[in-house]
Amino acid sequence: VTVNFENKDSGNIVISLLTKDSTGEIITADIFYTSLKSGQFSVRGFEAKKRWFGLCIRDRWDNRSDTLTEELTPLYEEKLDKTQFQTLSLPTDAPGTLPITNLWDDVTAFPQFFRTVTGSGIPHWFSFDLGVTAKLSRYVMIQRGAFDENNLLYSAGDPRHWEVWGSNQPSPDGSWEGWTKLADCESIKPSGSGIGQNTNDDIAKAQAGQEFGFPLDAQPVRYLRIKMLQTWGNSDYMWMSELTFYGQPQ
Repeated sequence: VTVNFENKDSGNIVISLLTKDSTGEIITADIFYTSLKSGQFSVRGFEAKKRWFGLCIRDRWDNRSDTLTEELTPLYEEKLDKTQFQTLSLPTDAPGTLPITNLWDDVTAFPQFFRTVTGSGIPHWFSFDLGVTAKLSRYVMIQRGAFDENNLLYSAGDPRHWEVWGSNQPSPDGSWEGWTKLADCESIKPSGSGIGQNTNDDIAKAQAGQEFGFPLDAQPVRYLRIKMLQTWGNSDYMWMSELTFYGQPQ
């Protein structure tokens, strides 16, 4: 279940998502703390069966909103099997100095990350095969250095703005024919501090993984292409450690 919010004054607010337990008692499913002007968060782990949800907001003085209620059916999703992922070397893809398979090996320590070559330019992109057609709901990216080189976080080749494209019949010439844009993505640094100044919150966010959602109407796809638009260090190469995708295999 995904909550979108606007908080125009950047107030410190607490958003509570409520539901009911097996006895019908109202319980708190999750609490989200924020001062962002806008954003979204998701609460997971519910069965794909209709159930009651409530949403309320309070501020730092404990003023509380009314509770909005709705009966919703949570979306079904499962973690895609990374053992089915495969390389997809297309002519226009940026070459890597390390194998792209490092993105789905579930290892985040050096040197198990993917890096495009210096001089790849902006924009540049790389593509791969999920091994199965799936209606994607979200993915999680682990940045290089999240667990062992914290000084590299939010700097150099760390992705900042990029797009995710999908296809079921990518053109073998590496062109954009047959590709559809699925998502615009931006890496947000919690502290907002400058490059090289990473707080505990910044590091914790990187270690938890940055999560990005796909639109509900996104078409099922088998092949993915990530188009890099800007890195934190405005470099002409990029790096990342791990990608994990969730959705509904078809």
